[in-house]
Amino acid sequence: MPILTPEERIGTAIAGKYRVESILGAGGMGVVMRGQHELTGRAVAVKLLQPGLVTDAELLRRFFQEAKAAASLDHPNVVDVLDMGTEDGTAYLVLELLEGESLAQLLERRGPLPAGELLEIVLPVMDALAAAHDRGIVHRDLKPDNIFIHRDLRGRATPKVLDFGVAKLVATDSDVQTRTGGVLGTPHYMSPEQARGDKGIGGESDVWSMGVLLYECLSGQRPFEAESMPALLMQICAFPPLPLLERAPSVHPALARVIHRALERELDARYRKMEELGGALMAAAAEAGTTLPAGFDALFPPFRETELPQAPLASATSTGPLGARSSGDVGTDPTVAAAISSPRKRPALPLRAGLALVGVLALGAAVVYLVMPPAPSVVEPVPPDEPRVGVVPGPPPEPEPEPEPEPEPEPEPAPVVIERTVYSDPEGAAVYRDGARVGATPFVVDVAAAPDGRVELELRAEGHQSRVVALSADGSPEVHVSLPRTSRARRGGGGEVPTLAPR
Repeated sequence: MPILTPEERIGTAIAGKYRVESILGAGGMGVVMRGQHELTGRAVAVKLLQPGLVTDAELLRRFFQEAKAAASLDHPNVVDVLDMGTEDGTAYLVLELLEGESLAQLLERRGPLPAGELLEIVLPVMDALAAAHDRGIVHRDLKPDNIFIHRDLRGRATPKVLDFGVAKLVATDSDVQTRTGGVLGTPHYMSPEQARGDKGIGGESDVWSMGVLLYECLSGQRPFEAESMPALLMQICAFPPLPLLERAPSVHPALARVIHRALERELDARYRKMEELGGALMAAAAEAGTTLPAGFDALFPPFRETELPQAPLASATSTGPLGARSSGDVGTDPTVAAAISSPRKRPALPLRAGLALVGVLALGAAVVYLVMPPAPSVVEPVPPDEPRVGVVPGPPPEPEPEPEPEPEPEPEPAPVVIERTVYSDPEGAAVYRDGARVGATPFVVDVAAAPDGRVELELRAEGHQSRVVALSADGSPEVHVSLPRTSRARRGGGGEVPTLAPR
């Protein structure tokens, strides 16, 4: 039976139960298609390996390794693998269908992200990667394209880790390489040990990649850029990144110190566990005054620092003191340990010095006694009904003036209200502010209550492209926004295996 092209598969059933409806995206290794289970009606994503690659045993093993790695985690922030197999010369994976956008698409649309919004995305991802590391699985291709912000039917966001296709199963695979013998992963996010092609890559490599991702999301620029692959790998292996605060001065120094420590080339200077990096980020967020959702309190409790060092970031190559690892206490900063250790005892004074001090104090007390004036004698008061003989009473004391009443405070001026009304086509679009749904169109908002008199809203509607509208005090009182319908054109993914694209 001839192998069908992706276009020819539309309308057919894979494994006799997954009806293919459309193409979502394509990459170097495969294509992702939207499908539906014919019995349950559940919408799914079907990833097909390119037909010409099925005969390559190594690539086929890596293709199913993604399913094996992800399915073994059973973590809410890892995309679910529902089924897999081969049929008519084609290998396939059946995954949960995600709705939303990747972190790369969010960065392209918004630019650098505020620290609080970024941490709400990456901290659950770090928890998922920590669970993977506990099972001996290193992702090795962590980047914004492989973090997807999935939104459920009620608009709630859940970040998901995608594409364990180049993941290394440490317990069973000692040397996972590409067909040409090169390293796996996306070059800009590779750790130095990964760029060198070292064996025994561990979770510290994902810590480095997360540091690159955090640097990029906060500054809008990657820490390492070059015009050629060899030059890029040389930068990663030999040169420090430009200090984050030079590219993003608004970032709090505590967060910058944590990120630069994640980008230390030497493993002993870098965070060794994803939990250490996550806990240090949460402590830095607390120092920066960034409030995180209450549910995040359960993340990395043994690794959150109780206090952070205040020393400034000297250079990008210096090892930041935040969360430094000691040989006896994982995740404990030795500078913090020194700060909370028992106080030093004062040395005892020598006997001769002590006696001399007592003598000086006694002499000082005597001098003070001699120069002080004598204390006045106490005179018993005379009762008013027994006047003293020979004493002419003086005039009665004048009454003290009545205190002037305090002026009444001036009434505070009534708050200024400047309302702006947003209408949409189609009507009833969902309105989001700072990532949270706040209502539907037509929607009225008071821009005068905003700190700078400016409010940004995002409008979303099923089957239509989302739009961001900016409202200000000097703008029009009514804003009409048209949401174009979405097209079903092909969408590509990043890396060797395509990411899941939204509907």
